[in-house]
Amino acid sequence: MAQRSCEDCKRWIYDPKTGQRYKHRWTGKPLPAPPNHRPGCYQCPKCEGSPEKTPEVGERKELWTKNWLTLRLYFEQRAGGGEVSDAILRKNFGIIESVFYFAQRDQMAMVSTALTATLGQIRAK
Repeated sequence: MAQRSCEDCKRWIYDPKTGQRYKHRWTGKPLPAPPNHRPGCYQCPKCEGSPEKTPEVGERKELWTKNWLTLRLYFEQRAGGGEVSDAILRKNFGIIESVFYFAQRDQMAMVSTALTATLGQIRAK
């Protein structure tokens, strides 16, 4: 659910179980949301931790278009290598790199904890 934008949830009707857009029975085209439609913000990870479950809350946690473009450029530069001559891009790429580093570190800590718990159970038998 978090992969789609809040704007998309407001525009189309989604099946809460499958996460797919509902489609018209005969045409197979996605069903647009009626004007009074309330999106499924109550189950969206972008609204977790907030007492108010609305698209406005979720939109605050979405990347802006310019940020998506910077992230894409970062991956292109990583794939191609080479120096980044622009100082602003170097700064932004450094920020992105540090976010990935900390996310990877946290993920490795979770894996380590899970492995330790699992291996501890196996040894105890």
